[in-house]
Amino acid sequence: EELKKFTERLEEKVEARTQALTELTQQLEHQAYHDTLTGLANRTTFDNHLQLAIDQSQRYDGRLAVLFLDLDRFKVVNDTLGHAVGDELLVTVAERFSSCMRSSDTLARLGGDEFAVLLVNIGTVNEVMDVANKLRNIMSEPIDVEGYGIHPSVSIGIAMYPGDGHNAESMLKNADTAMYRSKDNGRNQITFFSADMNSQAARRLTLENKLRAAIRDDLLEVHYQPRCE
Repeated sequence: EELKKFTERLEEKVEARTQALTELTQQLEHQAYHDTLTGLANRTTFDNHLQLAIDQSQRYDGRLAVLFLDLDRFKVVNDTLGHAVGDELLVTVAERFSSCMRSSDTLARLGGDEFAVLLVNIGTVNEVMDVANKLRNIMSEPIDVEGYGIHPSVSIGIAMYPGDGHNAESMLKNADTAMYRSKDNGRNQITFFSADMNSQAARRLTLENKLRAAIRDDLLEVHYQPRCE
């Protein structure tokens, strides 16, 4: 009888420990593939979904789109109101973005104030533009965070498959490039990627590197041009 009771207690402890290990494993798996702040997919999950979608699109001659989203002037919120307010703002933004998604879409937080959206089974460019407009317009209402009325806006860049890239890295990179063009155009804009953007970015990088080298080596000179009237 004592042996039977001991065995039952031992089985209960083993079952409890097994349950605890199972829950811990599930928690670690969730943390590995999701953003800890917002609960959205993280960069690893997004890259995996994107590459899988590209592989399927290649097989079935499909189309997809990647949207790169960046909040405008988010650094100002962090610097002036603190990181706690910034984190709460990001959580609310994630919830608003999520309300615009279909079940087949993937919304991820890549880090900081950067988000990405994967749209699969795209028929026309207008469908992509409709989603981008929803994401931009849903930010028009102010967000109340700890008594502060914050009016965020979002700059969006879009890359389309197969025209704008053939793997996950190039698609996300080109969508990011288009997003920066939205920033340059005054923020709160939607911009589709075009091939000339990379060449312009390369020229700008080359110019910046040359200017840094000129400043370092004290090669800049000031020349005055007389004005004749």
